Amino acid sequence: PKLEERPIEPILTVWPDADIAAIEAYRAILQENALFVDTFNGEYFDITRLKEMMAPYVDYPVEADSFYLVDLDHDGTPELILAVPIGTDTFRLILRYEDSIVYSFSFPGRAFNTLKKTGTFWASGGATESGICAIIFSKGQYIVDKFTYCTARDQDEQDHGGNTVKYFVNHKEVSEAECSLATDEWMELPDADWYECVDENIDAAFSLNVHDT
Repeated sequence: PKLEERPIEPILTVWPDADIAAIEAYRAILQENALFVDTFNGEYFDITRLKEMMAPYVDYPVEADSFYLVDLDHDGTPELILAVPIGTDTFRLILRYEDSIVYSFSFPGRAFNTLKKTGTFWASGGATESGICAIIFSKGQYIVDKFTYCTARDQDEQDHGGNTVKYFVNHKEVSEAECSLATDEWMELPDADWYECVDENIDAAFSLNVHDT
């Protein structure tokens, strides 16, 4: 991801009603002082064990190189998203605080990329299987809501030898041109600001001493 060079706004400046406990939990995780639950297998890990958790088959270190904070589900408290390069891909590890526990959700790059400040993102399963998504959480579970997209997966048509690409905007079937227009407009939205995982950036983002300037 493109890293930002400008000063980082503290979480409480951007989200004044954010849950302080969540902010402290995320900071502790980034500083290697706290655990989170891997929702894939229910085990607890810390940030120093990403290789063991995400890619035990590789023979090189696996580390988060950057982070972003965005309120993916619009509940007033942001999620912490880590960019984790593994081979030629960059995985996204979403950390979400709920009821004193931080849950982690891992996505390969194709399933979670082009993250926008609105919390929406792009997912792709191929040339005719891609679109704009939002995500909804509940404890250790999530649902990806793909709302503006194209798809060739129509079981009835496939059963009868057809495979027509269909287009949707906000879950409503539309023409290819209408879907392209909606996608172009979405692409113009501000991208997420990724910050390198270094102490000064962590300190700046997770500062609880926010003064009016």
